[in-house]
Amino acid sequence: MDVRVSPSEVWPDIPKAQWTGADTEAEVVVSLTEPAPSGGCTVNLSVEPAEYSGGHSHYGNRPKGSVAPDSISFSDGEVGVKTAKYIPSEVAGIEKIIAEIEGGGQSEEFGIEVRVPRLSSMAGGNYYRLTGQTTTHPINHYGTEYTVEKTQLMAKDFYKLFGATLGINDMSLQWGGLFDIGPPYGSYWIPPHKSHRKGTSVDVDRQGESPAGMIWVDRNYIKRRCENYSGHLVPEATIHCEFTE
Repeated sequence: MDVRVSPSEVWPDIPKAQWTGADTEAEVVVSLTEPAPSGGCTVNLSVEPAEYSGGHSHYGNRPKGSVAPDSISFSDGEVGVKTAKYIPSEVAGIEKIIAEIEGGGQSEEFGIEVRVPRLSSMAGGNYYRLTGQTTTHPINHYGTEYTVEKTQLMAKDFYKLFGATLGINDMSLQWGGLFDIGPPYGSYWIPPHKSHRKGTSVDVDRQGESPAGMIWVDRNYIKRRCENYSGHLVPEATIHCEFTE
């Protein structure tokens, strides 16, 4: 038996994955190169997520993708190829697709990466501070190239006017997908972050830091700067700038 998965990288299950040309599911190809035994055989398919992948440093009860159908039958003496469909969850990371012949002890597995492609890390800078890191999600400043660039420009504008660095809080995890919070502020694997999944979301702290001390960040000012760079402020309690790409 041989198992292959194509493509080997797909988007997590988030709305923006519907972009034209985005791979949102994969084909699982199971091949029998020798005739099935007398009475035939059944190949069971399952998914197992890798620990601590996709930017999450926690693991228990992690959501995972699914395969449909989750079993494939070959009749007596049959050889050839049959397929199933892998469907990712909203959580990014590495997953293993396991194919096992029922009662036969033979199994094969193939890895697949669930991720938003081409996200970039926002490095530290002179005009802003990177904040919001936790032990649950120690790396929280990834975005599209456009988002990273415009966030840096927005912070530079703020610094020039107020002489203070802007606190850049949560953006996206390094592979995108679900960005949960975890205790004590929330539960694992569910919102409050309903966005922050595709590298276009940026939370801004309410206080900037100057040599004279902390200063209040005016929401309307950030709104104007966000809009100046083709973004918009999301109507929520935090200062959340959402960019267009």
